[in-house]
Amino acid sequence: MQRASITNNEICGNIDLPVSHILVNGNNVYAKYFVIHDMSTPAYENNFPGNINSSTWSKNNLTSWNWPKGSEPSHSIVTRTGKSKTLNDFGLGWRATKFEKKIGVSCRGLFLHIELLQPRIYPPGNAVSAPVAPTPGFTDAQYQRLALLYICASIRKGEWLVPAFHVNIDEGLKDGHDDPQNFELDKFTSEVLRLIALIKTS
Repeated sequence: MQRASITNNEICGNIDLPVSHILVNGNNVYAKYFVIHDMSTPAYENNFPGNINSSTWSKNNLTSWNWPKGSEPSHSIVTRTGKSKTLNDFGLGWRATKFEKKIGVSCRGLFLHIELLQPRIYPPGNAVSAPVAPTPGFTDAQYQRLALLYICASIRKGEWLVPAFHVNIDEGLKDGHDDPQNFELDKFTSEVLRLIALIKTS
């Protein structure tokens, strides 16, 4: 990480520390799922700006994304230019799905959550429920940073976490989400394998 000038604030904390956990019969059960989301915002009527994949798009500036402490939507956010920002350390149990809310605090700590910046278009729908995502859904830079976060989280777990989509976690629940839209699993897998090979030769 030092060679690539990547800081702990970009990867949700120190990779030498464990991930979040819950207690089951007095034993620690560590995070199992690496949940991939998309922001589904900002919503535009009819057309996306032509620069959404460029640093000139204001939403790719990480300083534009801030939430009051305790109301952050995930552990990390990844911009379309591949920059990431820690919202919560991977060591902290966090809720970001309706499923977790339904189960309650007993499961908080089993899921690590990553928000990928992705705008939407309406109609159909409206500014709150804009359903149309860009194609491709995410940039190569986003897949690269997402793969890095996945590897870092898995190192902290000591084994591979299970990648999961927000839409599947909330499947069947009222007002469940539809993200991540237009996610290419092959691209994510290829990037994970590429980074692993790079780490082994470093």
